[in-house]
Amino acid sequence: MGVPSSWQPNSAGGDKLGSRPSVQAPDLQNVKVRDAKQRLAEQGRVFDTIGAGDMVKRQYPRPGEPMAIRQRIYLLTDEPDKLPLPDFKDKSLRDVMEITSLLGWEVRVEGEGYVTEQKESKENGMRIVHVKLEPRHSG
Repeated sequence: MGVPSSWQPNSAGGDKLGSRPSVQAPDLQNVKVRDAKQRLAEQGRVFDTIGAGDMVKRQYPRPGEPMAIRQRIYLLTDEPDKLPLPDFKDKSLRDVMEITSLLGWEVRVEGEGYVTEQKESKENGMRIVHVKLEPRHSG
């Protein structure tokens, strides 16, 4: 009809109208932590390590999954049942959801914003993280 399409493939991986550029998550599972950290640092990737082990057992996002270019990668180095509850204070709900997804824990949320309080419980053997969120106040 004489109207040019606004859809254009994106060389950075996004191919939908309005999509953000994305890349595939690298496969760092079963890699020594120091090697995984070095690879991520060389690529300019943001990452956090959860646990104190010397091998990456799991990661989020999973290998090959699409991820935003500046999205944080979480490396799990211990079994989730051996880990203490991480300090989620001042983290966003997205951060909490990504970490607990990696750990296989359930989350119960109250409010919106950033974590101000947290506690842990168990139901039927499942670890549950309860977080209270509040907006940040600039001051």
